[in-house]
Amino acid sequence: MKKYFVILLLVLSLGVLLAVESDPSATVGYFKKSIASDGWEAFSLPFGYANLAPDAVLGTQFGDLDQLIDINTGDNALYLVGVGWVGSIVEMTYGHAYWLYRDMANAGMNYYVLGTVDPQPLTLHVSGDDEGNWAAFALQEARQIDVNTLVITGVLDLDTIVDISTGDNALYLDGVGWVGSLMYIDPTHAYWYNSLSPTSYNWTYTPAARGANTAAPAAARELPSRAKN
Repeated sequence: MKKYFVILLLVLSLGVLLAVESDPSATVGYFKKSIASDGWEAFSLPFGYANLAPDAVLGTQFGDLDQLIDINTGDNALYLVGVGWVGSIVEMTYGHAYWLYRDMANAGMNYYVLGTVDPQPLTLHVSGDDEGNWAAFALQEARQIDVNTLVITGVLDLDTIVDISTGDNALYLDGVGWVGSLMYIDPTHAYWYNSLSPTSYNWTYTPAARGANTAAPAAARELPSRAKN
């Protein structure tokens, strides 16, 4: 009887996850992503969390010596089976871009980014020099954002936004807006912003809606921990 009860719980959990895979609900959802063996994947946090420690955000779905790197700060963490994520990333940060590295001894896998829909304002610091500079960023959004809705104080003609994973990019033209192959900022994606400004400045993205900042239900977070490493 116990065996059948466990199977029933797994089926119910799958049903909850599949219902929100492609279009997260207004409360809680998840995105399924993939990473190859000996591969790198750029990603970001589209959701909100009560606990931003890597163990709480990413769970136990990874394998020995997989790596997590904060592109903005250079901080990193190593995953050890039975221990969790260890390193200088104590908490993950909304709006930061991350690299995940899958160790060559581990097979390619799907991984899951789960959480509560809770978009927060983002302030990106662009540190300029004589030739401008690059800054990594992401939006904590579970929906696509039209790149031309980004209101950037200090944006200059020929500034550029590039999707780190796909290479799609958009160029800013005075009086026209953003043009190019990058039309939307996508959930879980990470980006570069290249400014031609010789001075440092900030730009702020303010989301259209706000939600409650609570963790995803335990049932929805259990399935990734059973994934094979």
